[in-house]
Amino acid sequence: MRALGKVLNLTPRGQVLVRSTGEPRMGADVTDRRGTKVGRVADLIGPVRSPYVVVHPHPRADPRRLLGQELFVR
Repeated sequence: MRALGKVLNLTPRGQVLVRSTGEPRMGADVTDRRGTKVGRVADLIGPVRSPYVVVHPHPRADPRRLLGQELFVR
């Protein structure tokens, strides 16, 4: 697992906004610290040097629980 970044906020559509610390690829599975799948990379936005990642949450994941947490990609 590689670090994706820290969850900053939720979008109005219920997606998760992450400040990226790496270079994730579109469609990559996103997990929490325990390795539980919480979503998938849906979009990359912002500056190229420090992009933000939009994560589409897994249907069973509660996006509000992810606020402030570090997420990872497989």
